Amino acid sequence: MHIETPEAVRNIDEIMSVPGIDLCYIGPTDLSVTMGYAAEGPGHPEVAKAMDRVLAAGRRHGVPVGAQSAGAAQIRDRKRWGSAYTALAVTSVLISAFESIAAAGSSG
Repeated sequence: MHIETPEAVRNIDEIMSVPGIDLCYIGPTDLSVTMGYAAEGPGHPEVAKAMDRVLAAGRRHGVPVGAQSAGAAQIRDRKRWGSAYTALAVTSVLISAFESIAAAGSSG
């Protein structure tokens, strides 16, 4: 199940108690937007607290929790945080690749 709203975070224990819930996915960017931190993004301390709350609930209920990552460095950070898995945001990978191509094209 996806956790991307403050309401879902508030109700995380109830949600994770539903029989058959066997995986939890946090969308940090969507969560930051729905929490009112669109400009600050997933790095805002309140978003981090919300994600920590979801991770703790996952541990209590035996539900693996994972989260979206924007690149290799963030994947390592998510792993240290306790993420059971991570999904790589393809958009950020494509933007990085296009920026590299553009830089290579303009230097020669």
